[in-house]
Amino acid sequence: MHAHIYLDESGDLGWQLENGSSRFLTLAAIIIPAHQHHHLERIVRGIYKNRKRPLNNELKSVELSSIERKAFIEGLIKLQSKCLDTQFKAITVNKAKVNIAFQNNPNRLYNYMTKLLLLEVMSRCRTIDFLPDARSIKTSYKHSLHQYLEQMLLEKASLNNLGTPAMLNTSPYDSKSSLGIQAADILASLCWAKHEHNNLTIDALTSCQHKKLFFCSPPEIQFNENIAY
Repeated sequence: MHAHIYLDESGDLGWQLENGSSRFLTLAAIIIPAHQHHHLERIVRGIYKNRKRPLNNELKSVELSSIERKAFIEGLIKLQSKCLDTQFKAITVNKAKVNIAFQNNPNRLYNYMTKLLLLEVMSRCRTIDFLPDARSIKTSYKHSLHQYLEQMLLEKASLNNLGTPAMLNTSPYDSKSSLGIQAADILASLCWAKHEHNNLTIDALTSCQHKKLFFCSPPEIQFNENIAY
C-alpha cells in the first residue's frame, strides 16, 4: 500500500509538571491510502465550512466545541467504513515516569514514541509519505527522525526476511497548510484530554488503537498496554 501518514502531538515536552507543563504527552497518527486522503481532508474542511471560516485562518483543536469534537469523531467512523485501510493510532506517555536520559534529550523520546506508534504499520507499506507537523519537530531533528525510522524499517525487514523495506518519504508540513495534519492534531488532542482532563470523547472512536507507555527506573524500559496509570 502507498500510505499517507499524518502525525501530530498534544501536550508538551516540558518537565515542570507542577508549574504549567502537561502531565501527559500524546502522539497521534492517521494512516490512509494515498489515493483516499481527500476523504480525510473533507472532514476538516466541513468544520471550517460550518463556521464560515476561511481555510487560511487555521483552526486549532483547542478552539473546537464539544459538538464539533463529537462530529469529528463521527466523521472518522464514517471514513473508516468507506476507506477500510484507514487507521487511527495514538500513544500517550505519563511524563512523571519518564527517565532522566529521555528528559535530557526529548527528541529521543519523540523518536522512540514514534517508532512504537508507527514502525509496525510502516513495515507493511510499500511507499510511505510521512507528514509530521513541522512545528512539533525542531529543524535539527527533522532529518534525525527520518533517518531513525528508516534505520528501524531496514532492521525490521532484515530480521524478518521481509525483503526491501518500505520507501519512506518524510515531509514535515506546517499544519496550516495541511488539513490532514490538522485532523491528526484534533485526534491527538482528544486522546491527550482523556488522560490529562478525563475527557472521554475519544472513547466513541472504538477503532482508535491507543497505547500507553510506561517507564521503569533507568535503564530498563517497560511497555505495557494494560497497567492503569
